[in-house]
Amino acid sequence: MGGPLRRRPVVGIGSDTLLLQAGRTPTDPAGLDALVAEHHAFCPDGIDQGLPAEEYRAGLAAQQPDRGVWAFWWD
Repeated sequence: MGGPLRRRPVVGIGSDTLLLQAGRTPTDPAGLDALVAEHHAFCPDGIDQGLPAEEYRAGLAAQQPDRGVWAFWWD
């Protein structure tokens, strides 16, 4: 991963979860789409089995810059 997931501090880890300190979320539609694609490539379960991609994207857009957490989980 060479995008926003790169070098994000780990704030929590479990046997099937990873919490990363959120980076600055892009504000433009293309940047948000790229971030969702990177999240999906890293952890497909969060979108395939969780929120629909549009809701996931809206949640990322609503986060305060550098104040949120990106949560990833695997079955």
